[in-house]
Amino acid sequence: MRLSELYTDGTAMRFRLHGRVSMANALRRALLHDVPMWAPDRVVFRKNTTCQPDEYIAHRIGMIPFARVDEGDDTVLELSVSDRDALTSDIVSNAFGAVHHQDVMSMMPGQTLDCSILMRRDCGRVHSRFCPVAGVGYEIAPTGDSVCFQFETINGQCPTGVLFAAIDSLVNRLDVCVKGCVD
Repeated sequence: MRLSELYTDGTAMRFRLHGRVSMANALRRALLHDVPMWAPDRVVFRKNTTCQPDEYIAHRIGMIPFARVDEGDDTVLELSVSDRDALTSDIVSNAFGAVHHQDVMSMMPGQTLDCSILMRRDCGRVHSRFCPVAGVGYEIAPTGDSVCFQFETINGQCPTGVLFAAIDSLVNRLDVCVKGCVD
């Protein structure tokens, strides 16, 4: 597998992958399923007087991309809001920050949302909330000898680092297969 014409623009990356098309699909799957990312795993509600059930709010919070800003041991985030809309900027943590400023929950005066968000590091094969990329795709060149590949990271990570993590995952998987065949 050989890469050329690498181009990054913020969180987006494009490149040409030379070799078999099956390698492009393997790399696409590795990007989607094998690169670990921190994401909300559980939400513990202390108080919810909004019109939405806990499960709905937990799902919304679970799909918010967060970036790790400190490598400390703190994996619990806090959200406590009353009498106004809850925003990602209201989520308090020393170790994580929401990648995008957005609404978490629309609330009316007199409503309160108070909860803890527990983070976990896992991969996209477990759940899509642990997938650090979006828009992963490729187009086979007319000559059939290469593939134009593209993807974008959703959690602020450098796309080059995510690409290398996916390639490492592929290499490790091949090593396990080769060792299993030799034994």
